Amino acid sequence: MLLGKIEKAEATKALQAAIAKLGVLPNWDAVSLEGILRPLAEELDLKTGTFFGLLRVAVTGRTAAPPLFQTMEVLGKERCLDRLRSALLDKLSFA
Repeated sequence: MLLGKIEKAEATKALQAAIAKLGVLPNWDAVSLEGILRPLAEELDLKTGTFFGLLRVAVTGRTAAPPLFQTMEVLGKERCLDRLRSALLDKLSFA
């Protein structure tokens, strides 16, 4: 993965927090996803662009993709969580 705007430890913490929040999210739709992830960025003291970029790369493998929340909705909860866990286990590689 390629992300130069976030330190590895910060990315690890952010992915762990996202997995925890998303794992208990009852409704997996774009509105619910944004409703839980946007405040999480603030809670983690990350700019939304940086945080959402990290999630986008973890979920899609690309830095540019269709809108994040809609993409996550289409991919589904289990696939997204699997990809986030995989990104966490891979420890990410940063430029």
